[in-house]
Amino acid sequence: MIGGLIPVITFIVVGLMSFAGMDFWAVMILFFPIVVPLSEHFGINLYLAMGSIVSGATFGGHACFFSDQMLMSSASVQIRATDEAVALLPYAVMAAVVTAVLYLIFGFVL
Repeated sequence: MIGGLIPVITFIVVGLMSFAGMDFWAVMILFFPIVVPLSEHFGINLYLAMGSIVSGATFGGHACFFSDQMLMSSASVQIRATDEAVALLPYAVMAAVVTAVLYLIFGFVL
């Protein structure tokens, strides 16, 4: 395994798991004990590895159609959660693609 890929792989896996499930806090709790020692072993910047976990969970929680974030924000503006999720999903995906590319670059640079 190439150590520089750990941040981008972590971001993608955590993002997908947070998107598929509703509790993104639990996903972060599960991934910290796995990714932190792995990144220390491969010499990856610890802050970069932890940031990939948190940003992946934030993306997944924001893009999920039935997450707490989506339900609360749609209730606050009094629209259906699915309407808001469909409107915000393209922007969330664009941000996730840019973030994944940056994690790929920074995984090898830092």
